[in-house]
Amino acid sequence: MDENVRDIANDFALITSEAADLMAKMNDDDSDVSIEAFKDTMESLELMIKEKGDVVVAVDEKILNEIKDVKDHIEYYQNLKRSWENRQRYFHDRISYAMDQAGITKVSTEHKRSIYISPNGGAQPIEINEDEIGEEYYKLEKVLDKKKIREDLEAGKEVKGAKLLPRGRHLVIK
Repeated sequence: MDENVRDIANDFALITSEAADLMAKMNDDDSDVSIEAFKDTMESLELMIKEKGDVVVAVDEKILNEIKDVKDHIEYYQNLKRSWENRQRYFHDRISYAMDQAGITKVSTEHKRSIYISPNGGAQPIEINEDEIGEEYYKLEKVLDKKKIREDLEAGKEVKGAKLLPRGRHLVIK
């Protein structure tokens, strides 16, 4: 499919380039292209562009369908992964609970494997009641107000360290 997509895009670019070149020749005062030859060639190129346009739309729809299929597969496998993670969490919780109830801290299997409950690493958890915490425990953050910067730039004000960039553009195929 990749080769086909490249070929179609290249063919479309070639045809539109030929049309642009022909238009440039007609606008050139030194051109030896007759009006009749220009019209015939432009009609032919316009027909080829329309035909290739239909192919472009069809290929784009196929690509969009492939993207949707991949998204569906990703969603399916994400859900499957989540399901297995939940099963493992439940399984570990049940084994942990059973070991706690029995007062067992470690099990060594016949195949030299181990099952034991280990304390979590990292910082010890804390419980915080924000209503009772003093001001010395709060941080002040310096945050740019990008909305205000944009508004000032759009209003014509100069903002040191910022400037409006040209808008991007994209191809639409309907």
